[in-house]
Amino acid sequence: MLKLTGDTLHKKAVLLVIAHPDDESMTDELYKACSMLKVPLKQVVVFDHPELQDGFGKVWNHTLIAKIVEDNIRSHGIDTVITFDSYGVSGHCNHRDVHIGISTYIICIHCFLVIYLSILHSASELMVLIDSQQNSFEAWELDSSSVLRKYSGPVDIWLSIFMAWCLPHRKSVCLLNEHPFKSFRAMAQHARQWVCSHPSPFSSTASTLPVLNLPCLSRGP
Repeated sequence: MLKLTGDTLHKKAVLLVIAHPDDESMTDELYKACSMLKVPLKQVVVFDHPELQDGFGKVWNHTLIAKIVEDNIRSHGIDTVITFDSYGVSGHCNHRDVHIGISTYIICIHCFLVIYLSILHSASELMVLIDSQQNSFEAWELDSSSVLRKYSGPVDIWLSIFMAWCLPHRKSVCLLNEHPFKSFRAMAQHARQWVCSHPSPFSSTASTLPVLNLPCLSRGP
């Protein structure tokens, strides 16, 4: 988990939630990649939990993931979370579990608050409160793309813009990388992953999590 702050993020406190590394060597690779991207290592947290171990066919505890994310949101004042989409970029089951865990957290907080406030407040007061908190928390998912798009280089920029234009009902952003070769160098720190595949260093597309059509009122203190 990486907590990022800075002017480029409009002073937002961002929690980037990913799956893996699954062993000591991959943890070291993650630290090296973060150093390459100028992310302070004190803002990198690796959880080695017996219920969150790497492996196909191993279903992670979604409630545990939700709890870990909630604790970090509250302790660090996080107002934006970025993670995998439902496919998980590569289709890895653990990536999908991270998505489900965060979605579970958002839905549970929303449902609990709506039920609780429905008992104590009138419908009009409830809607006013929900509306006032609508923008208090954001969650974004990285759109998974095909192998063709991954290796299309700068062409993927136009494809991303076109896809966003074709789906106007989705709130999405296209992130253009001003330093693609720095991304290459950072990804190269993951030696074993680099052999298999690597993402486009030029652009990425992110969309709001579908569950965020419901207001989430879980912003940390």
